[in-house]
Amino acid sequence: MSPGSGIALGPGWYGYEKYAGLTFRWVDDGATFIVHRTSGGRKTVSFDLEAGPGIGQPTFALHVRDKGGTDVAVANVVGRERVSFNVPVGPNADATFELHADGGGKPTPHEKRILNFRVFSIDDRPAAVVATPDIVTQSDVRLGKNWGAIEQFGGQTFRWVDNDAEITIDASVPGPKNLLLDLSAGPAVESPSDFAITLQDLSGTAAQTRHIKAIGSASFTVPLHKGSNTFRLHVASTGRPTKDDKRILDFRVFRIQLT
Repeated sequence: MSPGSGIALGPGWYGYEKYAGLTFRWVDDGATFIVHRTSGGRKTVSFDLEAGPGIGQPTFALHVRDKGGTDVAVANVVGRERVSFNVPVGPNADATFELHADGGGKPTPHEKRILNFRVFSIDDRPAAVVATPDIVTQSDVRLGKNWGAIEQFGGQTFRWVDNDAEITIDASVPGPKNLLLDLSAGPAVESPSDFAITLQDLSGTAAQTRHIKAIGSASFTVPLHKGSNTFRLHVASTGRPTKDDKRILDFRVFRIQLT
């Protein structure tokens, strides 16, 4: 750890080791780190790391997830390199995140531990490789249940949704705000060329409905009370998985912004 970085290790790390002149900690999966109290917004957290025998190849995707299990960002690690994650943090509060590696879990001969990857250092200095930012970058807007992982394709970053994806907005004062989403239809939504997306409260009561012609933007005026406000995005779905994909892909969202 870098002194003064405001970053600390949580549960899930193996012991501190020295070997061949290197110092590091091995990770199975789910190792946590804590960003101590900040002024809020975003915090850069950088890792010097490489894959281990638990992954079995030099390239892997490393995910950072918040305490609700939602991806904050993902980086592709190739060999040993430094990668940076720009994580969302609230004002004057500690924030805890988990590390998850794709493709891990393979056993190592003569070793009881699962050695997915090892980390040589953690600090708050930006690295050359920057993780993919999430579809929402505001610290007062959080993604909840039913969101797919961050994906990139064709130069775009997005998350797929089966249905009823949750968005939580933290309001310091009550009053209406504007919630803007850039999104497109998926193969499982009914009438993808002209589909309705409804913003609901947690009881399932419809607040507002917008129509999207395959791809576009939806703007909702959300009435907020002081504290946490959670809403769901609902569409009419066929409920059928996609060919060559077991998931139900109703729609995908490229950006969420609160104004």
